Amino acid sequence: MRNRIKLVKLNPAKKYKVLNFQGTEADFLNNAAALLVNDDIILQLNIKGIDSNIAISVASKLKLLCAEFRATFILNSGIDLAYLIKPDGVILSRENIEERHILEILGENILLGCNVSDYPIFSNSDFVVSFSSDLNEYSFKLI
Repeated sequence: MRNRIKLVKLNPAKKYKVLNFQGTEADFLNNAAALLVNDDIILQLNIKGIDSNIAISVASKLKLLCAEFRATFILNSGIDLAYLIKPDGVILSRENIEERHILEILGENILLGCNVSDYPIFSNSDFVVSFSSDLNEYSFKLI
């Protein structure tokens, strides 16, 4: 079951976009909707370092937007926020607990991703994200 979910949610034909929260919530969500309407994408939200009430509000609304456009929603934040929001996937970082505990907390169907530099640490990830400065874009690779 986990592999089937991974193949559907992480279709290699999709573009990988990363959004960093900035500005007002309304402007941010309007910009996100404009991205979602034009492309079949996987959308990662980076939301570290902001007020937790704003983070919960923005992430929950973006999750609904992604569901409306059938986009895969990846959250790059703490496991506590992911537990509340229930995204399609999370980006693991060195500050996270072990992968097996993350699956116990967030459920077996959560997609686990990591940055390419962290892959040796998180070798059980479902996908790896990398940034090409030459192309100024993100890409992902299924593992």
